[in-house]
Amino acid sequence: MINLENTSWQLIKTKDRNYVVNEEKPDGISISFADANFSSSDGCNALGGEYKTEGNTIEFGPTRATMRYCDEEYMRKFGYYVPFHSVEKFEIKNNKLYLYESDGKTLLAEYSKK
Repeated sequence: MINLENTSWQLIKTKDRNYVVNEEKPDGISISFADANFSSSDGCNALGGEYKTEGNTIEFGPTRATMRYCDEEYMRKFGYYVPFHSVEKFEIKNNKLYLYESDGKTLLAEYSKK
């Protein structure tokens, strides 16, 4: 059984962009799963909500997010977008978490184990 509960991950890439952990942002962009809730943060804003899994399917519930102002330079470097509403499948392989669209092939996000 694949279990996400009580795990934390660091974003490596999304469908449109690669992310590099650097000295400016050593914690990177993270996602954590606990008590049937997920939370994610880019260091400026956070988002989260409920999730549920069955086998390798996953459903993210409505997402709540903070709306702090993050300047354009920050967003260019660290802003991210993962369409959690489109994620339907996940896979954990070689200490990496992969989130896919319903076809199971379109990669929406890749994370490494924290």
